[in-house]
Amino acid sequence: MTQPDWSEVESFLNAEDELRSRKRKTHHLPEEYYATTCAIYCVTLCARHHGKPFSLPAVAEGVVSALRYYRDKGLCRVYAYCLMPDHLHAVLSLCRAPLQPLIRKGEEAKSPPKDLMRLIADFKSYTTSQVAWKNDLHGKLWQRDFYDHIARYYEDFEAQRRYTLENPVRKGMVAEWEEYPWSGIMDDPPSP
Repeated sequence: MTQPDWSEVESFLNAEDELRSRKRKTHHLPEEYYATTCAIYCVTLCARHHGKPFSLPAVAEGVVSALRYYRDKGLCRVYAYCLMPDHLHAVLSLCRAPLQPLIRKGEEAKSPPKDLMRLIADFKSYTTSQVAWKNDLHGKLWQRDFYDHIARYYEDFEAQRRYTLENPVRKGMVAEWEEYPWSGIMDDPPSP
């Protein structure tokens, strides 16, 4: 019988320990940053295990309709969105609760009815059960987490909005972003 190579065993056990210690990590910003009406968020949600589920027109239409519903319900403003075959980009901000008074200069922002994390979780849950499953897709529609960025100044906001809208152009799907059926602008941009 041959003796084990202890360096391989140690390496294997260290790798197993590292895997066990990896838990869902919180987003990189403090929690309060995800619950303000003052921030403009640039988010990317990626599809999971389905390849390109948004290539199916009924699924793409359902996801865009859900985004519009959340916007029309007064939960967020959508400054730009683009639903690619395997992911969604959106530039948005949270809305304050409908009955809260307008914020005057120098006052703190009121908390929105949902923070960004809850809004995204609800959106992913809704689009999975009410759009994907009703169109014969199985399992989860989205990856567990999402990518986010907060626009730090107006030029950053504009760059993120252009990036979002121009995504199908960069991928060679259309010549102009306006030609792509699953992208658009729902709300006017904030003033610089």
